[in-house]
Amino acid sequence: MIVAELSAVRCRWCNDDLEHCHDSLVMHAIGGSHCISPTCVVPDEAHHMTVRCDEVGCTCTLVTTGVAETA
Repeated sequence: MIVAELSAVRCRWCNDDLEHCHDSLVMHAIGGSHCISPTCVVPDEAHHMTVRCDEVGCTCTLVTTGVAETA
């Protein structure tokens, strides 16, 4: 559900009819990124919010520092 469609206040990108995503873009320490919305198809720069992967529980930063556990 996109909150901007349900409220009287819309974001600037909605008002300008620009393609964008209201969900967060997760930036990984090992490179790459992904949106938390599984159906998102917009480019990285079309996201309202960007977060580091460790802020959402990703452990790829452990791989880059060499402290990842081995199974």
